[in-house]
Amino acid sequence: MLLAVSACGRLGFEPAPEPDAGDAAIDAVACRGRWTTELETLPAFLEVRAAASITINTDAGHLRFAMPPTPQQEGYVVTPIESFVERSAALHVTRILTAGLTSMGLHATESASHMGVDAGVLRATVQVDNSSVITLASRAYDPVTDAWWRLRETSEVLYYETSGDGVVWKQLAVTTSWGVTSTYLDFGCHTGDGSPQADEAHVERLLDCP
Repeated sequence: MLLAVSACGRLGFEPAPEPDAGDAAIDAVACRGRWTTELETLPAFLEVRAAASITINTDAGHLRFAMPPTPQQEGYVVTPIESFVERSAALHVTRILTAGLTSMGLHATESASHMGVDAGVLRATVQVDNSSVITLASRAYDPVTDAWWRLRETSEVLYYETSGDGVVWKQLAVTTSWGVTSTYLDFGCHTGDGSPQADEAHVERLLDCP
């Protein structure tokens, strides 16, 4: 299962404005990582994993995850399997699910690190060797100052970070690297229990820089 980082219209609510975070500061051309993309189109290297009721497409310069009003549905896009040693991956998230999980994660066969927002709470979690999921940190999510999410591995330490502009980063959590020589990144949405409303999430950029 892609974790609840492989997580959408708002019914009855006015849509929240999408933050303008880092448009001038971040240039994907300058970040020449293997996964880097502006997400104006869906690149061939990203695999879509979603139920038939979920629409994942590009629209108005972002990747749009349209989720149905159905419990326990998930839709993600997934990168190829590669080493994540001494690498980072940053996601520019401009809209999250109102009710449900919007997340990104790094996965190996039996381990994973995730960061995402559910019910207005931003969380960083880790699971090692199929053990229980551990919450490393949690706090209220701010759509402006937390518009960018980044996972970064260096010197056998994995950092969970957020940013308002994609330039200046603040640490959310940190953990010992669990062995990231063969991993994939995923990001998308998961509807929760009960009867969630039809909703959508938007992602504008994926940057994969050293």
